[in-house]
Amino acid sequence: METAMPDPLSTAQRLANAERELELFERQPPLGARAYIAGRNSRREIIAELREELDA
Repeated sequence: METAMPDPLSTAQRLANAERELELFERQPPLGARAYIAGRNSRREIIAELREELDA
């Protein structure tokens, strides 16, 4: 029995998920300055890339 693969998420859906993840990340307990900045910046980079992809 074959299992159907779910449809890949659209860029807009991926962007919404990334923005939600950043919001949740920013609400978590403190990690320490370096860990927080690294996590926040990596999530912001993903959001910027997805926005560029949508605008293209």
